[in-house]
Amino acid sequence: MDAGSTQAPLRRLGGPVLSSNATLRVQGANLKPAEFTALVGVEPSHAHARGDVVSPRVKRMRKEGMWMLDSQALPAAHPEEHIADLLGRLPERELWLRAVQGSRVDLVCALTVASDHEAFSVSPQTLGRLGELGIELGFEIWPVSNESEPESMT
Repeated sequence: MDAGSTQAPLRRLGGPVLSSNATLRVQGANLKPAEFTALVGVEPSHAHARGDVVSPRVKRMRKEGMWMLDSQALPAAHPEEHIADLLGRLPERELWLRAVQGSRVDLVCALTVASDHEAFSVSPQTLGRLGELGIELGFEIWPVSNESEPESMT
């Protein structure tokens, strides 16, 4: 990748990337999703508060609050496009850092691939921006079998 490039191409080594998505997650015992939403001015894709019931079938209570924002980029988009979509919807740096203080923040990109050997890169500019905002970057890579079901992880 040359130094002037803003996005590395998705290299297809073993087969195509079938789809990708990304979610920004903010979580913590003291996170109140409604207050967080009002502060950052962005509606979450999903949120729950500490003490909320996990589901109607599971009567367990949530141990912490969570605020999640899903990428609006197309499933065929490069992971960096998903990251850019999410970063582009956040408030300015100082407000963001104040809002997430005391919370765990990460951005997870999930890729479904046709084989177990795929590669891609994320630009230094994007990595720098994530670092400036205190956002940890994670990846989930899901190879699928011919039946389009995730392979066993055993």
